[in-house]
Amino acid sequence: MPPISQKVMAGSFSSVSATYFRKEVPWSREIPFGGDIVTANFALSEFSEEGNNNAVASAMILQMVKAGAIKVRKGQDDSVELAFGEESAMEGLDQSARELWEMMKEASGKDQILQDKEFSTWSKSHKGKVSKWVDNVEK
Repeated sequence: MPPISQKVMAGSFSSVSATYFRKEVPWSREIPFGGDIVTANFALSEFSEEGNNNAVASAMILQMVKAGAIKVRKGQDDSVELAFGEESAMEGLDQSARELWEMMKEASGKDQILQDKEFSTWSKSHKGKVSKWVDNVEK
């Protein structure tokens, strides 16, 4: 797979000049670069837009929900919980999404239900793993 920078330059932004203003870009609901969230995030950061890893992770989680790899449900105290579906539902999603899914599943513990603040607590004791994931998403 080519580096993200090559994918961006080969994609729809290759002919964009520095004077191409944001107001001239047509609105779209679709993720550019064939739905590749990581590449789209890289392109935004290269063109001086604020890339946001929380937004990237959120978009990946939405893809997981759509694919059935995660089910959203209401907890006993009306909180939002994420239940994990079959790993086979992750087919078609990129490696970064798979890694995020695996970290979230690990953080959920034995019950395989990710509850409020559970990932934050888990990530404090797994900083290296989370940092490596963030670095890979930013490349």
